[in-house]
Amino acid sequence: MSEETKDFEVSPGDAIRYLAETDAEEAAARAQVEYWEEKIKETRADAYLNVQGSTVDERKSRAEISQYVKEAKGEYIKALQAQKELYNKRKTCELIIAMWQTKSANSRRGNIT
Repeated sequence: MSEETKDFEVSPGDAIRYLAETDAEEAAARAQVEYWEEKIKETRADAYLNVQGSTVDERKSRAEISQYVKEAKGEYIKALQAQKELYNKRKTCELIIAMWQTKSANSRRGNIT
């Protein structure tokens, strides 16, 4: 399948194959997003314990802008983008299959030639 979404044309057979072949990739992408969500929480907590501040809010703010939290957030965004791109391609394939099924059913009834 084409990497260009604007040129994303695929047959129903190719769509079915793509869905079957990307099941594990989709699961891995979702797991990666969940990993980075947890990693941000851990990194934020670690940073909170290691920063100086006179109030809880000040320590939270300093922890939030720490380099480690920023890096974890950056990795999370990359993982989320990759997962969403895969999700969108899979969703497009599902729609192609649904349209093909509808067209096939209608042509069997004689509604579409």
